[in-house]
Amino acid sequence: MRLSSTCSPIVHLLHDSLWKGGGAATEEWKASRLRVRVRDLSQSVSDSRWDSHGRAESDYLHHVDLVCDGHAQVIHGGNILDLRPGYAYLFPGNTPTQRRCATRYANYYLRFRVEWFPGIDLLAEWPGRQPICLGRWNRREWERDFSSSRSLSLAQHLKLQAQLALWLSSALPNLGDILAAHIRMHARFEPVFLHVEHNVRADLRVSDLATVHGSSLHAFSVAFRRALGFTAKHYLDRRLNEEVVWRLINTDEPVRQIAADLRFSNEYYFSRFCSRMNGQPPARFRRQATAP
Repeated sequence: MRLSSTCSPIVHLLHDSLWKGGGAATEEWKASRLRVRVRDLSQSVSDSRWDSHGRAESDYLHHVDLVCDGHAQVIHGGNILDLRPGYAYLFPGNTPTQRRCATRYANYYLRFRVEWFPGIDLLAEWPGRQPICLGRWNRREWERDFSSSRSLSLAQHLKLQAQLALWLSSALPNLGDILAAHIRMHARFEPVFLHVEHNVRADLRVSDLATVHGSSLHAFSVAFRRALGFTAKHYLDRRLNEEVVWRLINTDEPVRQIAADLRFSNEYYFSRFCSRMNGQPPARFRRQATAP
């Protein structure tokens, strides 16, 4: 069979190419490297306990809330945002907000990261981060596509990532500028980020990262803190805790097995770490997080 192009200019009276793929360093390449990593998807029905009682609080992961019913508000920078049923809202991580809820608040929510460098969130230090209304969402379609099953298929993961990418591209028209600033700030630590992603465990030390970076422990610690705004130890603990939380929620592995796999010296130290990072020991955290 002879193959021929059906879009050849020869067979069209008018032919105007609007876009052609390129190589490295093009916008196409940047879009293919940028990763939207969904950490979990949950359904929640709450009441006045969702209220932060005047405290400004934040998660280090980004949230998208899909409001089902009820009435709630968030306050950031003195601005009040009403959370209306039928609308989706972006709450960037590392963005302290106050929550108000007097009666009922029901929603779906998903938590995610946006990465260029492994394990480092692109938007965590974005100066313009604030709660944003993403527009309407279709509850019927959402519940059809994402059932209450504990795991998602490949097609569901792709659809969820595509929806997040669509929301972000609409909410952040200056994403290219945000990425450029992020790369300038963090490029010299890329080998360190890669090393952590390949070796997420409790016995990984800051001195190991300094060795990978090729500098002394003191010089590395100072440079890392200045560039990222938090210590290398904080980064290691946060990344390790993400792995702990994911395994507790998404697997049925015994707590003892998780502790061993992540190289904690014993269950006692694993429990202390989980309690310090999440406010509860691992078994209790798992029961509460996976309760129907």
